[in-house]
Amino acid sequence: MKGRIRAFVVSASLLIHALCLGQNAEPPLPATTQPVTPATPLTLVREQQPVASIVLAQKPTRAASLAAHELQYHVALITGAKLPIVADDAAVQGARILVGESAATRAIGLKNDDFGPQEYLISLRPNLLVLMGRDQDDRQPFDYANHQTYADVFDAQATCYAVYDFL
Repeated sequence: MKGRIRAFVVSASLLIHALCLGQNAEPPLPATTQPVTPATPLTLVREQQPVASIVLAQKPTRAASLAAHELQYHVALITGAKLPIVADDAAVQGARILVGESAATRAIGLKNDDFGPQEYLISLRPNLLVLMGRDQDDRQPFDYANHQTYADVFDAQATCYAVYDFL
């Protein structure tokens, strides 16, 4: 009996290994994504002063709001600088960090419906960082100081995953 189980495990391992060998090539990037190169710098903070802004939709999802505030909080912990969070219709100087779907992401061809469940994107472009994914269309009021207003644990909140992965 042990020999049969061992043979099954070895066979299954070889099959999985063989299947994975064909998966070594990276999937092609969407047309809207440019690969990051050393020549694509993005400065968020300089000498403990913010030189970038976090951009949200005018009426963001609660997941995107949480993601933006988490990014702001953790960048401040790391650098001492608090990045401003602004609506997508505000004029911004310096780099922009687009968090969640907004008019700014739609202008570059990216929207919430482009993503599958729990799927997200981190895209670096000249003077632009995009952190977004599939979020539940929940636009209720959000307050970072009140966890009762956060997106529900079981809601789609892939924009948060993009931010956490970036951090």
